[in-house]
Amino acid sequence: MNWLKQLGANIYLFILLGLIFLLLLMGGIKVFGSG
Repeated sequence: MNWLKQLGANIYLFILLGLIFLLLLMGGIKVFGSG
């Protein structure tokens, strides 16, 4: 059961990093597009 909890934490962290990367990417496109 312990490995399952670890796997869930890894997936959560991966999704969180993915969302942050997506936000930065979209923000960068907005900045470069307007500039």
